[in-house]
Amino acid sequence: MPKITFLSTGEIKEVPDGTSLLEYSQSTQAGIPFGCTVGSCSTCTVVVTEGADTLDPASDDELDTLEGCEDIANIRLACCLTIHGDVSLHPVDEKPLSTN
Repeated sequence: MPKITFLSTGEIKEVPDGTSLLEYSQSTQAGIPFGCTVGSCSTCTVVVTEGADTLDPASDDELDTLEGCEDIANIRLACCLTIHGDVSLHPVDEKPLSTN
């Protein structure tokens, strides 16, 4: 099963392949803030530091919403993500825990 690593808390959770990050986060209170939940408000922006290739590609609508965030590498909307493999991420406004 794929693993989601929440870098701002250090938690690692296993989820079934095809899990919606939105649904998982809402059912477990994973700490990702959500607003509209349909990809138009950008409240749930996350930085994907590993495993971006295991996620579905960003849709045109998601890219439109993220248009003002081009300066942040690997930014995605958590409400649009479906997990297909191991991924590490953190909300854009939270720093990952130090690994030192």
